[in-house]
Amino acid sequence: MEVSKKALQSNAKIVRGLLKPETKLMAVVKSNAYGHGLVETARIFSHSDINSPLSKTPNTDWLGVDNINEGILLRENGVKAPILVMGFTQPERFLEAVKHGLRVTIYNSNFWPLSIVPKLLAHLKIDTGMSRQGVTLADLPKFLKAMPPGLPIEGIYTHFANAD
Repeated sequence: MEVSKKALQSNAKIVRGLLKPETKLMAVVKSNAYGHGLVETARIFSHSDINSPLSKTPNTDWLGVDNINEGILLRENGVKAPILVMGFTQPERFLEAVKHGLRVTIYNSNFWPLSIVPKLLAHLKIDTGMSRQGVTLADLPKFLKAMPPGLPIEGIYTHFANAD
């Protein structure tokens, strides 16, 4: 399979054009960018359009990866964009996430050790019907009430079950 760098850049530009200027755009490159090359694809999405020397806006603002190992690999290859680890991260690896400037996803009380890891940023995932990962809407009030004070929540996201 051949992937066009220009097509990826163009697709990102089209999607960005549909968004309000203050809205951030994340390219999900998890699982080796769905078989298209993790590092190569992440570089395309995290850099400005090389054909336009006046463009200083990156193709996307964020990158999403499946696990901490993918995030570390991107950092080791010079990718500087904000990276969200969308899959499970073992609490024992939270310090590693901070060291590499990675954000982690939380969705159950196994993540409460986050509150004692300085500078770790987390995103809360809410399950809206995929039933794979995330706090269910029914459990969300209880989850939020039980959350330790000062837990560093930077963002909230979901994975739509029915995009239609």
